[in-house]
Amino acid sequence: MDRPSHTDPAPDLHTLQVQVLYRNMPTGVLASAINAAVLAAVEWSVVPHTPLLLWVVGLWMVAAARALLIVNYRRALPVSWSSADWHRWMLVTTSMAGFGWGSSVYFLTLDIPLPYELVQLFVLGGMTAGAVSVLSVSFPLFLWYAVPLTLPILGHLFLSGHEFHLIMGGMGVLFLLATIHSAWNFNRVLLSSMRLQLEKVALARSLTTRTEAVERLNQDITKEIHDRRVIEEQLRTAQTDLEQRITERTADLAQANARLQNEVREHRRTEGARLSSEKRFNYLTDNLNQGVWFAQANPPQVLYVNPAFERIWGLPAARFYENPKLWRDFIHPDHQQVVSEVYDAEIANPTGRDLHLLYRIVRPDGQVRWIHDRMVIHHTATGEVDSLSGITEDITEARELEDQLRQAQKMEAVGRLAGGVAHDFNNVMTVILGYSAVLLQELSQNSSARYFVQEIQRAGERCAALTGQLLAFSRKQMLHPVSLDRP
Repeated sequence: MDRPSHTDPAPDLHTLQVQVLYRNMPTGVLASAINAAVLAAVEWSVVPHTPLLLWVVGLWMVAAARALLIVNYRRALPVSWSSADWHRWMLVTTSMAGFGWGSSVYFLTLDIPLPYELVQLFVLGGMTAGAVSVLSVSFPLFLWYAVPLTLPILGHLFLSGHEFHLIMGGMGVLFLLATIHSAWNFNRVLLSSMRLQLEKVALARSLTTRTEAVERLNQDITKEIHDRRVIEEQLRTAQTDLEQRITERTADLAQANARLQNEVREHRRTEGARLSSEKRFNYLTDNLNQGVWFAQANPPQVLYVNPAFERIWGLPAARFYENPKLWRDFIHPDHQQVVSEVYDAEIANPTGRDLHLLYRIVRPDGQVRWIHDRMVIHHTATGEVDSLSGITEDITEARELEDQLRQAQKMEAVGRLAGGVAHDFNNVMTVILGYSAVLLQELSQNSSARYFVQEIQRAGERCAALTGQLLAFSRKQMLHPVSLDRP
C-alpha cells in the first residue's frame, strides 16, 4: 500500500511528495540499520564496546521509530492526520537519524587507525549520497538529514590540524556541496515529474470523466432513439386506435345527438305541458274561494298558500313562509288547545292519512270566523311524515245559514204541533157550535136558557177564530188578508 486510505483520490503536490517519501523510506531505514551494524562490526576491535553498542542501539531505535511511522502511515493511523502532519513526523525522525550518524564523530576522536577512519568516512559519505535518492523529493528533509550527519565530521577533520585531515575535510566540503547540489537538482526534477504526473492524472481523470460522459450520452441517445421508436410505434398504434375510436365515437355521437334532439323535443313538450299544467293549477287555485296550502313536515316549512288562504286568515303569505306555526296563534282560545292536541297526535300517528278540523279563528282585524280544515298527511316509504297538504274553507256564512235553517225547522215543528192541536180542537168546536145552533132553534125567544146558549155559541166562535189563526200559522189554512187602511 503506497499511501494512506484517507488521502484524496486526486492528491496535491505536497501530498504526492509525502507519498513518495514514505514509499522510499523503507530502503533508507534498512540501509541505516545495516550500515550501523557493519560499521560497528568493523570498528569492534578498535573502539570501546560500550559506547559502540550504545551508538548502534540508538540508531536502531531511531530506525525502529521510523519503521513504525511508515507502518502507521500505510495503515492510515490516525486517519485524522494531514499530509503536513506526516511530513512533520518524517522530518523529526529523519533529523534524529542524521544526528545519530553525526554522533559517530566520537569514534574519530579516539585516534583509531587510518584504515578504520577511511571506512567510517566512506560509510558516512555513502549514507549522505544515498539520502539524495531517498530524501531529495523533499529538499528541507534532505538538509535536516545531511547537514547534522556531515558537519560534526567536517568540523573534527578541520580542527584536528593534520594535513591529511585537512585534505579530507576539504574533499568532504566539496562532497557535501556536490551532494546538496545534486539533491537540489534531483528535487527539481522530481517536483517537475510529480507536477507532470499530477497533470497526467488530472488529464486522465478528465478524459475518463469525459469518456464516461460521452458513453452515458451515447447510451442516453441510444435509449432515446429506442424510446422514440417505441413511442412512434405506440403513436402509430394509438393513431390507428384513435381513428377507430373517433369513427365509433362519431357514430355514437350521431346516435346520441338524435336521442338528445328527441329528448329536447320531449322535454319541450313536457315543459310546455308542465307550464300549461302549472298555469291551469295557478288559475284554479288563484280563483278558488277555498285556501290551498302545501307544507314540509321536517323541518316545518310552508311551501305554498294561494290568495284565498291569505283572504281567509287576513294575513299575507310571507308571514306563513316565515313562521310555519303562525296559524296556531290565531285559533280561538276556546278551540286552540283541542285543535293543537288533535293535530299533533295525528302527525305523530304513523297510520294517519286524513284529518278534518273544525274550529274558530280570530283574525287580525278582530273578526271571528269558522274554519273547516281538510288535511292530507303524506308519508315516506319508511313511515315517516314527509309533507302535508290541505284545503282551508271559511264556513262562517254556512254556519249562519245552518243556524237559520235549524231555527226554521224548530218553528216548523212548532207550527206542525200547533196545526195538529188546532185541527183536533176545531173538530171539537164544530160539534159545540153545531149543537149550540140547534139549541137556539129549539128554544123560544123568551126562554131564559137562550142567553146561556148564545154565550156558549159566541165563546165557540172565538175559539174557532183562534183555531183558524193556529191553522194559518201552521200553513194548513189559507189566510184572508184584510185591509187595515181607513178612509
